[in-house]
Amino acid sequence: MRQVLYAFIILITLSCSDENEQKTGYVFPSFTGNGEDGLHLLVSYDGFKWDEVDDYKSVYLQEEGLMRDPSICIGGDGKYHMTHTTEWFDHRIAVTHSGDLVNWTPTEFLYVWDDYKGIGTEESKG
Repeated sequence: MRQVLYAFIILITLSCSDENEQKTGYVFPSFTGNGEDGLHLLVSYDGFKWDEVDDYKSVYLQEEGLMRDPSICIGGDGKYHMTHTTEWFDHRIAVTHSGDLVNWTPTEFLYVWDDYKGIGTEESKG
């Protein structure tokens, strides 16, 4: 009986050790070039030293358009929500969701400024 108790105490101790602790960190989403090759990620546990994820290869390729200005947040549902612009002068913002930063839902688009004829359009004088 005593051996079982010792084994149980060792098991609990190991499960509570620093080795098994889940670290909290930061994720920095980015793009390269014009954003044609998708999402690239950097991670940091202290906010000072950043490491490339998967040798800075794209971890998510958008379904259409470009991947520019990606922004990722964690929602109240515990999932990651990403937005990004899709073109230089497009009137939409792409939105996708993930539970693990690896597998993403199909892209949805928010149409913004649909009736705006401003900067970057032929109607613009600036």
